[in-house]
Amino acid sequence: MIAFHCQCGNNIEVPDEHAGKSAKCRKCGQIVAIPSARIPVHAGESSNGQPTSGKSQPPDVSVEDQPSGMSSDAKIVIAAIGAGAVIFIGFLIWFFAIRDTWEQDHLAQILALRDQATELRASNDLPGASAKLHELLALVGKRSLADESLRTAVDDSRKDSQEVDRLLVFQQLPKHLQDAADLLAADKLEEARAAYYAVLDAVQSQGTNSPDALRAADRAKDGLRRVDARQAAIAAERSRQEAERVAAEQRKAQEAMLAKQRMEEEARNAAIRATVSGGAWIVKGGGSSDLLRGMKVYLLKPECGGTTIREYYKNAADSAKEIALLWRKAAKDDREKPDEYGIWKRSADEYDSKADALDEYANTVTADAKKIADRMDVRDAYNLMRKAADSEPDGKQYPIVVPFPASAMPLGAGFGHVVQECAQKTVQVNIDGKFLFDAVPRGKYYIYAYWSTEFSSTEWLIPLNVKESGAISQDLFNDTAEVIWNKPE
Repeated sequence: MIAFHCQCGNNIEVPDEHAGKSAKCRKCGQIVAIPSARIPVHAGESSNGQPTSGKSQPPDVSVEDQPSGMSSDAKIVIAAIGAGAVIFIGFLIWFFAIRDTWEQDHLAQILALRDQATELRASNDLPGASAKLHELLALVGKRSLADESLRTAVDDSRKDSQEVDRLLVFQQLPKHLQDAADLLAADKLEEARAAYYAVLDAVQSQGTNSPDALRAADRAKDGLRRVDARQAAIAAERSRQEAERVAAEQRKAQEAMLAKQRMEEEARNAAIRATVSGGAWIVKGGGSSDLLRGMKVYLLKPECGGTTIREYYKNAADSAKEIALLWRKAAKDDREKPDEYGIWKRSADEYDSKADALDEYANTVTADAKKIADRMDVRDAYNLMRKAADSEPDGKQYPIVVPFPASAMPLGAGFGHVVQECAQKTVQVNIDGKFLFDAVPRGKYYIYAYWSTEFSSTEWLIPLNVKESGAISQDLFNDTAEVIWNKPE
């Protein structure tokens, strides 16, 4: 057995056949050379003189074959060379790959950027100075600098950047406020709101209470109030438009419903046909009656135009003015006559009075004509014409003084324009004193007739409402007449 010990103090014993080989210590893992000569070991002790148990112990190494002929000294030399190579390679790796040369490599660039920023700030080019300082800080980033002077320069640049940015913010506040106002004027409300808030944030972030900053903040707050007011106005306008749209749709739906109802009603009315008939006579003062054979009877629709009535008023006013001129001429002629007893003067005054009354009547009728509606019921039109006739002063017929009021006479031919406009059917009273309107559709009407002789005149205007098919009786006689006028004897 070959007994030896490792540098760690571990005792090792290997068989003789492993002499000159290398072994790996199981305790420390170091490679050790096995001596070529056997070191004698006495029974009961190890090679270092320590007693043993007398039993063979397994070697506390793993033996590796070693090239034959290589001595331990050679092995030591080879190990030394390998260690040196490892150290050299490690140095190269450290020098070229691990060694941090960033500060040396960028020192000139950092100092140049700082100098440029200082020059730009001195020339009041704040945007340029801010750009250079931000470039410098971006270059350094979060790097931890070892050089104290370089670290101080970067810290100073960071402070300068904050100060320059603060000055730049306040320098640009008026422009930002104007931009926000322009956005508000263009109704870009959300963008305007963001712009005003940006101004407030800029002022607050800089933490300054300078007058310019406070004024900018007040303007931004006022702008935000105006944005809110504009948004409220737009919302109100949209609500109004929406309400109008809904109302328009409702009106449209209602109009459609009414149109449908009208169509349905027209369809129902189209199926309705009535027969309107009656007799026509007049009872005279002695009690006898005359059949009004050949008298025309008109079926009028219920409405007429105001133009016809205004024309009647105009004709009445023009006629009154013409007669007034004749009365004034007669008064002038009487005043020019010799008048020893004042007879002609009295007649002239009477003629002037008649002329004044006619002029006043013409002016009143002309003013009333302007108030007449464009469309009206036939009954209303008749009443307006009667009013004009009732207000006619005596003496309209020159040179004979009319001894009875105009209201006693029927309108007759004066109402003829309305009859001509509104007549839907016209019939004549037959030899038996009867008249007949056949197939009268559903609706409202008026029956009009006028009868005149050398002794009297009579006028009828009777409302008629056809609601359903069938026969309707309507007589024309004294009791249903509108006006009966007997000429004076």
